[in-house]
Amino acid sequence: MKLSNEDAKLFYELFFPLLDYVNREYHILPEEDYFGQGMIDPQDAAEVAHFLWERTWIIDDYLERSDLPEEHMEILKSWKGCITGRFIIERHWKKGSVFISIDDNSVFL
Repeated sequence: MKLSNEDAKLFYELFFPLLDYVNREYHILPEEDYFGQGMIDPQDAAEVAHFLWERTWIIDDYLERSDLPEEHMEILKSWKGCITGRFIIERHWKKGSVFISIDDNSVFL
């Protein structure tokens, strides 16, 4: 599945402030408002995101302090259902990509 330009823009508008919040609260990287500034190091984003995905309850804390529209809050709440791990992309189809878990061979679309 490929996000439309509009959906991709919304994803980053929601994701980077969340990463900034996580970084400010838990001091993963030395910079404070790192992800709101121009160039973003993907390794830094991955480090903060990895911390977040192991503690998805942080999203609730973030939402309590935010004044986002309800639609955006619902999107962020849905991210708490993420599945983490290492995966192999088996193939791409029009309706999605097939991922196979390296850990237990579970298959996801």
